[in-house]
Amino acid sequence: MTAARVLGSITFSMAALLGVAQAATPISGAMDAVVSASIDSVGVADADSAAWLTIPSALSVDTFAFGTDGMGNSVSASAYNSATWSSADAGSVTFLGNGWDFETVTSTTLTAKAGGSLPDWTYTFIAGASDATFRIDWFVDSTGTDPTGVLGWQFSIDGPGFASVLFGAGDMGSFSAALVPGSLYKVSLLSQNSFFANMGPRSTIGYADGYFTWEIEPVPEPSSLLLLSAGVVVLTALRRRLPHKRASDPSRSA
Repeated sequence: MTAARVLGSITFSMAALLGVAQAATPISGAMDAVVSASIDSVGVADADSAAWLTIPSALSVDTFAFGTDGMGNSVSASAYNSATWSSADAGSVTFLGNGWDFETVTSTTLTAKAGGSLPDWTYTFIAGASDATFRIDWFVDSTGTDPTGVLGWQFSIDGPGFASVLFGAGDMGSFSAALVPGSLYKVSLLSQNSFFANMGPRSTIGYADGYFTWEIEPVPEPSSLLLLSAGVVVLTALRRRLPHKRASDPSRSA
């Protein structure tokens, strides 16, 4: 066998070695959006939900509620959320306009909440044989005239070794949790955005936007790492032995 064929064979074997990771098994995914707001005793609310079982698909939920008290005071609350799965091992979640808008002309008691008792987003899966880490990257922003009560989302991973962390408004970062292969996990994001105040005439607007990307990361077995390292050494040696074609000199062919 020529050196070139050996080189191609080793390259193919290394690529196969890197692709042996077994994907997670998807069980279910869901989104639930609940918004509510009130001026004194006048309250409004709206809810929406979407889900899939066993086969990941894109989800989207939209909520909007509006009410007035007949005295010139008005309130609205909203949430526009979506999630995608590019595979069983990766995806993204987006929360837009999760918050409230109060317009008051008299002294009144205001309450609002963007989120309910159920998580806004959940993903349940069984970790694959080579799955090692669940990583989520986030950016949470707040907008409006008064960000009071715009706190972000609580991330939780429920399985062998529970973990929970708040992704706060105005913050960004990355969080990772170790996985046990073959174990059942449920990851979720739960809104922490709510508002309560006794206020006089004014405009009070507060919204939270959240952007999340997540990935289940495999780690090669130690034996695979050793084989991969050996393959790199062999590839380097063979590349040095292959004959190099010299570029033709235009002046000589003239």
